[in-house]
Amino acid sequence: MSRAFRAIAGTPPVFYQAMIEVDADSAAERLLIFNRITGNCYHNVAVSVTGITQLRVPLSHTDNNTLLVGIVDDDGTYNCKFVDGVKAQLVDGNVLSMKR
Repeated sequence: MSRAFRAIAGTPPVFYQAMIEVDADSAAERLLIFNRITGNCYHNVAVSVTGITQLRVPLSHTDNNTLLVGIVDDDGTYNCKFVDGVKAQLVDGNVLSMKR
C-alpha cells in the first residue's frame, strides 16, 4: 500500500531589516545618514531621480531614534537640511525590493 505525501506550503521565515525612506527636495543632490551617538556615517549617496530614496540601516535603529538624516547640494548653493532623532522602519526583507 502506497502512502501519498501531501506537500504543505509554508511561508518563508520573516527576515527583518531596518529601512529609511527619504522624500528629498528637488534641489537636493546628496543624502547623508549618520548615527548621531557615534558619528558613524551609514550612507552618503546621490538622491534618486524621483526624489524618493530608500536605504538600509542597522536593525538596532528600529528600537531607538538615534539617526541623523540630511540632504545637501553638491555645488553649495542650496542650504543643507537635517532631521535629528529619526527612527528606522522595521520591514520584512523577503518582500523588500531595494537596490541598496
